[in-house]
Amino acid sequence: MMPLPLPPAAHAAPSEASSLKLLAEVADRLFAENRRDEGLCVIDALYLQADAVLSGKRKPCGQQDG
Repeated sequence: MMPLPLPPAAHAAPSEASSLKLLAEVADRLFAENRRDEGLCVIDALYLQADAVLSGKRKPCGQQDG
């Protein structure tokens, strides 16, 4: 199975980019283990984190608007 591409985060800080890479590796492993639903959840988290990094609105885990 080919590794999943990372979302565009070229100008993210190294620690942020490494956390994105870690999520991509976890998703890749889940898909390799035929754990599709869990893999898709990790992909969702990956894109949400990438969006937060790129928009500068990163929030601690579990914290939501409102």
